[in-house]
Amino acid sequence: MRIIRGMAVGLITEDTRKRILLREVAMGIAMCFFLSLIGFFRVHFSAHTTTNETIAITVSLSAIVFFSVIIGSMLPFFLKFVGFDPVHASTSIQVIMDISGVLITCIISTLILKQVK
Repeated sequence: MRIIRGMAVGLITEDTRKRILLREVAMGIAMCFFLSLIGFFRVHFSAHTTTNETIAITVSLSAIVFFSVIIGSMLPFFLKFVGFDPVHASTSIQVIMDISGVLITCIISTLILKQVK
């Protein structure tokens, strides 16, 4: 929402776009680290969870958070580039992340847990 608002009021220009996107990548990495750490301990200490399941859930959580931050920050720029109003990114990102979150979890869990058998 900050990027959409910044674009609307003219705070984000072609000159500041790269700096803002780099800041969003750094924020995504920080959020991945802290949320994955919390998620790891939450899953690891719950009953009946194996180490491989804990790793699968933690890696999935990390990928979803990072992907969300990157897509959420780049989608308004993409929509503006193709000629749509960037404000549509706010509603689109939720649908995109719901679908991709399930896909990311299924793919990562399959890759990690398949090696157990």
